[in-house]
Amino acid sequence: MGSKGKKPLSVMEKRQKRLLEEKEKKPKEEKKPKKAESYVAVSSTLNIDASLYSKIGKELQELSVITPAVIAQKYSIQVSLAKAVLRSLEREGLVSLIAKSRRTHIYIPVKAPQRPSAS
Repeated sequence: MGSKGKKPLSVMEKRQKRLLEEKEKKPKEEKKPKKAESYVAVSSTLNIDASLYSKIGKELQELSVITPAVIAQKYSIQVSLAKAVLRSLEREGLVSLIAKSRRTHIYIPVKAPQRPSAS
């Protein structure tokens, strides 16, 4: 009942050569997240990219019911950030709060008043 044994020398040599070649190659550049040009402060501690904020504001008009969970899932952001964005949009008058509970808030988009068409 001995041990299985060691790998042959040829296999170990090939492995060492591969490791040396990988070290000699240029190391891959680490991907750094792009810094946004401008931010929108949605609360005293939370900031969001201005382009994402405007995109959220425009696309909310197409939804019938808006919750923080919907926004967080659709734009891959944290729920706390989505809540802050919705509060900020409510202050701007783009959405209105229709139902509120301890856990969540439900908003609807405010429709722009339609102008009478000149006929």
